Amino acid sequence: MFDTVGGLFVFVAQGRNLVPVGEASFLARQVEHFRAGGVRTVLRKCLKLLTLAISWPVAFVVTIGIRLMSPIVLVRVGWLFSSRMGNLARWPEIYLCRRDTGVSFERKRIVDIWFHSSIPSNSFLAEMWKHELHIGPRWVFRRVDFLQRRLPNTEKYLQPQSWEFEDDLGCHISTTSAHLKFSNAEIARGHNELKLLGIPSGAKYVCLMVRDSAYLAQHRPGEDWSFYHYRDGRIEDYLLAAEKLTEKGYLVVRMGATADTRLRSENKMIIDYAFYENRNEFLDIYLGAHCEFAIGTGVGLEEIPVIFRRPVCYTGVINWKVALSRGYLMVGKKYFNEKTNEFLSLRQILEFEAKSNFSMDKNYYESSGIIPQHNSPKEIADLVLEMESRVSQRWTDPPDSDELQARFWKALSDVGLELTTRKGFGISYGPGISFVGYEFLKINQDWFLPEVAKMRSITK
Repeated sequence: MFDTVGGLFVFVAQGRNLVPVGEASFLARQVEHFRAGGVRTVLRKCLKLLTLAISWPVAFVVTIGIRLMSPIVLVRVGWLFSSRMGNLARWPEIYLCRRDTGVSFERKRIVDIWFHSSIPSNSFLAEMWKHELHIGPRWVFRRVDFLQRRLPNTEKYLQPQSWEFEDDLGCHISTTSAHLKFSNAEIARGHNELKLLGIPSGAKYVCLMVRDSAYLAQHRPGEDWSFYHYRDGRIEDYLLAAEKLTEKGYLVVRMGATADTRLRSENKMIIDYAFYENRNEFLDIYLGAHCEFAIGTGVGLEEIPVIFRRPVCYTGVINWKVALSRGYLMVGKKYFNEKTNEFLSLRQILEFEAKSNFSMDKNYYESSGIIPQHNSPKEIADLVLEMESRVSQRWTDPPDSDELQARFWKALSDVGLELTTRKGFGISYGPGISFVGYEFLKINQDWFLPEVAKMRSITK
């Protein structure tokens, strides 16, 4: 199973894949670790060694058992992307939707066993999934997964690649019910915690989820996440929309496990939950699951309302192709080219994004001289008010709405982005909902035309 005993010890020390290194360098590194960490380090490494000594034989027996049982029942193993909230929420939900509709379940007798890829980003959500999924101990099934991938006929015994659950290509979320449910005790707890937060029983509230760099900096320290910065929003730009919602009787809850900047307002109906001293993982989920709708910027936490079938509108997104493929009501950032001193048209944006497999990378933008511009407070407020009107079923399409939408989607089809047939894509928020906010399309008609749209100044 292993090439050398030394390789096993390196596996223990690193807790991941085998790394072929020399025995001398390995021993020197262990001595350095012991000097730095003392007895605690020795105990930790011994525990890892003991875990390996037990887990590999168990994993071997489980793997052989799975293979022997396959003529009767097929057992597949898969991993959950647990370190990020969005993936921990979205992937299992889409998997369950596909299971309900028979996708990837050609055989009747299939048992899928999952394991967490790492410590879950939200322990309460992880516990909720245990009611719907078979989740095995990571210390065994990550090794079963390792062994299955190195034996013949691999694909039969593994779940479809987890990345397949990133996009709901079959529109399953919009045609199925939410799989997660709160118990009566959890609902009672939720009501109590909402009151403590300042949300009275029966009050309507909206969750505001604006991405900044604080979460990854705190929870994944030592890693450079600056290439994500163009995905960030400015929380102060959302204050106007929040104030407008409170005028309509909604409370607004700014979400987040942590944040760089406070949402400063004297309005008692605006709650900065990200800085709430009693913030907890249960309430993170409960709030998103019961909001009237959510406002997002492409951050993982907004997948909580999605999996509980709560409406979400998106603002300030980059990578238009990805955002549009989700089918939500949205506005995105316009891109300014510093080299030509003009904005990119929608056609140019899509062509620019197509040149990179990961066009959210800050370095890719900077090297091209492209600066995404934040949506203005008015653009955000216009979209949010449209969303509120649609959710409350008071929205009436203006006379030119159909024409604007048709021109916008014609511009997309001209560059090969055929999404016009996906009327049911994403979550259905009610009859007649558009993909892009009406006021945004009305004001920016020239921008989304196929030809280049030159502008003399940057809209702020």
